[in-house]
Amino acid sequence: MSRTRNSERGTRNENSSGPCRPPSPFRPLCPQAQPLVDYAHQPLNQEIRSIGGRYVVLKEELLKLEGREILYHVGCAVTDSSCCGPAGCAYALVQGFVHQWRHRNNDHGQPVSVVEPIAEKGLQAQIRDLLRQKENLTQVNFV
Repeated sequence: MSRTRNSERGTRNENSSGPCRPPSPFRPLCPQAQPLVDYAHQPLNQEIRSIGGRYVVLKEELLKLEGREILYHVGCAVTDSSCCGPAGCAYALVQGFVHQWRHRNNDHGQPVSVVEPIAEKGLQAQIRDLLRQKENLTQVNFV
C-alpha cells in the first residue's frame, strides 16, 4: 500500500499547538485534526505473495457516516507457507475519511485519493461495529 504524507494540505496555526487546516464542511478547525495522506488504490482480485503467505484485495467501498465518506477495502489473507502452520482471515482495512476521490494517478498509474486517517478510538469502535454488521469479517484494522 502506498501512503505518503500530503504536506501541501496541513498547515500550522500560530495560535494553537496542533495541526490546523482551512475550514471544511466536515470538521471544525483544529485541534485534533489528523494529517491528510495520499492513498494509492490497490488493484482488485490480484494475489500478493509474501514469505509467509498471500492476500487479495477483493473490493473497495465507501461507508457513509454522519455526512462523510470513509474509504475501506475488504480482502482475505492466508498464511500457508510459514513455520507456525496454516491460518487465514477476512479483513477490512480502513483508510480514513475521503477528502479528494481519485483526483490523480501516481507514477505507477494507480489512482490516488486524499484521506484523513481515523485515530480516535471511540470512532474506530463505531466504524468497526458498522463494518462487522455489513461485511463477513474477522478483522477490522485502521491505518
